[in-house]
Amino acid sequence: DPSSLPFLVTTDEILEADADLSVTLDRGLALYGQITNGDDGLAIAPGAVVQAVDVVTGVGGPVAEVGDDGRYRLRVYPGDYELRVWKPENAFFPSQAVPLTVSEASGLEQDLHYESLLMPTVVGEVRDSDGGSRPNVSVIIRSDELTGTPFGAVEVETNTDSNGLFQARLIPGSYTFEFVPDYDSPWGPTTVTDVVVGRDGAEIDAVSLRERPPVQGTIVSEGAGGLPVAGVLVRAEEQGYHGYVYETVSNEDGLFVLPVSDADLIWTFEPPRDSDLATTFLHRYAGDLVEGGQVALSAGQLVTGTVTWNGEPVPYATLDVRDEDDRLFGTATTDVDGGYFVRIDPAGIR
Repeated sequence: DPSSLPFLVTTDEILEADADLSVTLDRGLALYGQITNGDDGLAIAPGAVVQAVDVVTGVGGPVAEVGDDGRYRLRVYPGDYELRVWKPENAFFPSQAVPLTVSEASGLEQDLHYESLLMPTVVGEVRDSDGGSRPNVSVIIRSDELTGTPFGAVEVETNTDSNGLFQARLIPGSYTFEFVPDYDSPWGPTTVTDVVVGRDGAEIDAVSLRERPPVQGTIVSEGAGGLPVAGVLVRAEEQGYHGYVYETVSNEDGLFVLPVSDADLIWTFEPPRDSDLATTFLHRYAGDLVEGGQVALSAGQLVTGTVTWNGEPVPYATLDVRDEDDRLFGTATTDVDGGYFVRIDPAGIR
């Protein structure tokens, strides 16, 4: 029960053998307050919940319901937390995330306030570059600033109907809208910023989607000659939107053509496994991939080794080389003697 026992996260235990991790909880400290609505000065409507999140680990405590009078009560130990409030059954209800510190001397009373919970309707239309309506386009809405509610945030998603129309109920503030067609669509995503929603709502001008731009290039080996490289897996991953990944393979002349979204992209060029070239990464926008239409793959740095278990070689084991962002720089399989080799581009992502 979050109002009778405290929320505790402990990170001090190091498990090197069997251990008894029993914990005795005392009463802890009270974290309590009231959530109010500025339109009428009364408590918010029922259905809201609150949660304390430990800021060091990101671990959240129990979720407690807010009473009909807008009051909530949690128990915690001293520390730094983020107090979150939202309505699970109402995606358009703005969440809040308030940083706070609970001292050892006493508990903490933390009230939360919404300047306005009026939710006027926002309407809009999505078309393609030919003027046709675009159904089933994802409309991702994120608040930039909510009027009078500095810790508030809204992130919600809806879809256009069969006529390319959409609507959403949003409290007053400034918003960013992202429009993302299906993965197989010839049309790419687009963003509309600084949409101001007033107390009477808003009507967004018709949004026109553009066709996905085809990016063309030739993959060559780095150094003298610059011979074309066939069979390179070309992958472009969107940064943002729905994170779509577009793929193709270079032909015998090293040529590739790949329609992508007009967005910030991480490009991966992965040569065949029997090649002596290294996987190369580029961070570019769709229209600014390469100079001169060529992507040069280097031989990279040769990494070799042996995989063993209890002193014996491990054949046919798979080894991946990744960076801290989980990008795959190379893959190898050990031979019958447990040996492997892989080439890594020391420049990393360019």
